[in-house]
Amino acid sequence: MTFLRVLLESDGCFAASRETLLQDADTCQELDELGLPVIGGRALRGLLVEEVGIVLSALRGLPEGKTYEAAAQELFGSPGQVAPGRLAVGDARYPEEARSVLADAVATESGLRLLAARSHTVLRRQTSIHEQTGAAATGSLRATRLVRKGTMLYSRLLFDGTAFGQATQCGVTHKALVAMAVRLLRRGGVHRSRGWGQISVELLDGGRSETSGGPVGETWSAPLLQRLAKGVDR
Repeated sequence: MTFLRVLLESDGCFAASRETLLQDADTCQELDELGLPVIGGRALRGLLVEEVGIVLSALRGLPEGKTYEAAAQELFGSPGQVAPGRLAVGDARYPEEARSVLADAVATESGLRLLAARSHTVLRRQTSIHEQTGAAATGSLRATRLVRKGTMLYSRLLFDGTAFGQATQCGVTHKALVAMAVRLLRRGGVHRSRGWGQISVELLDGGRSETSGGPVGETWSAPLLQRLAKGVDR
């Protein structure tokens, strides 16, 4: 199986919801039914698309540029198309083994769900400053509940319903493009330009579970990195 391992290098809020389990924030990080943080696959896919766009811009003018553009369209689809592309990005969650243990505990004591939510998130308060007085603007105080720094989540990647790394129709170009986009990912979520949502993402493949696969990002992205290093042929 193929997974993205997402490590939060700073507190962050992804796919924020106004429905907060703890009812103490204006905006809350999305939580699952166990009270654990989850980053939606749609949000992760959007981040990958942004980075793929950067890669394709760097390839513009190179002979292989069209090949990678075609691969990107296969993976993510084209703007305006109904079909979403052949790459499916799953929600990033805690490993299934850990979730199973917590689920058994929550079934016995439902209050553990609130404890899980509180222990895996942190509350931040922000306010706007009045330009003339320098004081907090009236009614501007907002509270946001974020995922804690150090949280590690896993998202499964599928290509036409098959594990991305094992799909027979998933070629070297597809793998290189996704691996390069993953290596470029640094931030996500709300207020990412203000220090929230710093992330490091690793591409894992070959394991039977989220945590048993080995890193393949460097290997898969090597052909693309080598081509970019050569620059435009003269």
